[in-house]
Formats: sequence, structure tokens, C-alpha cells
Amino acid sequence: MTDLDDLTSVYSSQVHAVRTQITKFGEAYWDSMPNYRASAVEEMIDALVPRVTAGQLRIADLTRAYLARCAHELGWKLVVPQLDKADILGARGVDPRTVYRRPAVDVYKALSDGKPVEQAVSEGRLRLTQLIGGDAQLAKVHASRQVMRAYPDTGSYYRRVLTGRENCGLCVVASTQRYYKEDLLPIHPGCDCDVQPLPPGAAGQQVIDEDRLEQVHKIAAERLGEADRGGRTPDYRKLIRVEAHGEYGATLTWAEPKAPKQSGTADKA
Repeated sequence: MTDLDDLTSVYSSQVHAVRTQITKFGEAYWDSMPNYRASAVEEMIDALVPRVTAGQLRIADLTRAYLARCAHELGWKLVVPQLDKADILGARGVDPRTVYRRPAVDVYKALSDGKPVEQAVSEGRLRLTQLIGGDAQLAKVHASRQVMRAYPDTGSYYRRVLTGRENCGLCVVASTQRYYKEDLLPIHPGCDCDVQPLPPGAAGQQVIDEDRLEQVHKIAAERLGEADRGGRTPDYRKLIRVEAHGEYGATLTWAEPKAPKQSGTADKA
């Protein structure tokens, strides 16, 4: 899948550039605010929300073009649908002004809890960064879903592609499986995974490679207290589950808490 991998790499870099540009603007604006009173927050929202929505539409356009090219490389003939922009921008189901008021609410809450101003502002900044990243990823997911619905039956499956920038254990484990397009890309806070359609010959296979196998074993050992090293392609789906989030939709989470660490040492033979 070298050609598809090359396409995915270029697409991933383009989306990352858009996401980074918006994030840097938001963080710089937050850092430059004279205070976090209501009037200053509304000015921030006025400046930020149009940039976020423009970024979402740009990411959606990049996603549409990328998945159309993937289909071409795989020999699938299809009419790529025009994007439903209302679906892209309304993915959360919440007014974006309300969404981007939340970092300030976090500041007020932290201050009311007695935290220092610097810590309260830092918590608000982190929330802002997470919101921007979440909106960028939602645009990718919703655009992917719209385009992949036009794929033929032979294009019903995809794999989750790690970018190497934000990938946590959840993403690494999830990337070892193949998925049906109607269950497209459950996400989590900070997620930046990409989608790559699977050719018919690979659609029935578990997706894993040598470089990732040891990483997955380590995550399994950390979460479960043990790893299944007996098989070439161990099934670690029991590690994760998908929950419904009110705004993000399908969301990845760990199925169980971490296994407690063993105390003491074993007797030597």
C-alpha cells in the first residue's frame, strides 16, 4: 500500500498545518489577553471562531480530495459527493460561541476553587487547545464519513493511521484493527489519527506491523498486567471500548482501569 501510504502522509501534513495554525493563533491570543473578564472573552471569541470554522472547512476539503484520490488509486469509480458544510460545522451540536467560552469558565471555576491565577489561566489555555484540536478532528471524521459512504461495497473497510504526533495508547491499540466505514473513527481528546481505506484483499485481515507489535504488547502489559505474546497478531480489542459522547460522538476509552501493580518480589528459584 505504498502509494496509499504516500497519499496519507501528504494529507496528514496538510491537515496538521491547518490545525497548528489555528492552535497557535488561539494560544497566542489567550496569552495576550489583558484579563479574562466577559468583555475580553467575547472579543477573543469574535476573533477565534471564524478562524476555527474556516479551518474546519479547509480540513474537510482536504479530506474529500484525499479520499477521492485513494479511491482512484484503488480503481474504484465513484462520484465524490459535495460536502455538507452544515454537518461539518455543526458536528458538536453546540453553538461555537458557547464552546469557546468554556476556557474562561474553567478559569473562573479554578479561581473559585482557590487556585492561583497562573494555574487557572493555564487550565483555561489547555482547554482552549483541546477544543480547537477536537473541532479539527471532528471536521476530518465527518468529511471522511460523507465521502466513504459513496465508496463501493468493496471499499467498506478502513484502517486507523497513526500520525506519530498525538498518538496515545488508545490510538495505538485501535490502529491494530480494521473497521467498517459506518463506524468511522471513534476519537478522544487530543486525537489526530487519519483514515485509510483498505483494498479488498486486506479488508478481512487484522492490521498490524512489526514496528507496532512490541508497542502494543507493552501497552497491554501496562493495562492488563500481562500481554499475549504467543500470537503473531494478538487481539487486544478487549482493552478499549467505544462510548457515545454528547458532542464528539463515538469516543474511545479504556475498557477497564489499569491493573494494579504487583507489590513485592517473587521468590527466586
